[in-house]
Amino acid sequence: MPADSVNHIPQRKQAGKAQPLVFALEPHPLQLSLADLLNGEAGEFDTRRFPDGESYLRVLSPVAGRSCLVIADLSRPNAKYLPLIFLLNTLRELGAASVGLIAPYLSYMRQDRRFIEGEAITSKIFAQDLSHHMDWLVTVDPHLHRYHALDEIYQVPSTVVQGAPALVQWLKEKKICY
Repeated sequence: MPADSVNHIPQRKQAGKAQPLVFALEPHPLQLSLADLLNGEAGEFDTRRFPDGESYLRVLSPVAGRSCLVIADLSRPNAKYLPLIFLLNTLRELGAASVGLIAPYLSYMRQDRRFIEGEAITSKIFAQDLSHHMDWLVTVDPHLHRYHALDEIYQVPSTVVQGAPALVQWLKEKKICY
């Protein structure tokens, strides 16, 4: 395997065809815990770069008829966007029952209006394009400065998870905060 190849095969997996598959665009600590909590399985895929810089992707897990979740932290999104689109579309093409995105950080939420003539409203452009490649979206504390809800710009069902309550609970459990 070339040095710039990445094998996205988690350390453990569970058997079962009807179980949901949890993929991670890059290695992510939530992948195995979500797979366990959902009685699912960690999804597997390979990626590499061709000599001209183009991406190669191959899904190794059988996805037909299964719900697929893709975890993708979209901080520093430009390098991640095309691989994400390739993965989401390939899962659909291979017959996944549904394809959802779990984005702990959702990018392109800042430019939510045109401040200076000629500026792109990237939050809308990004949301409209990404919506074509998934069935639903879950994210944590998005930057909803001028939007009241993600549904204003995303064309798929979306859920916002509030991070503060989970963080407070974790701090209490670890006895870091008294």
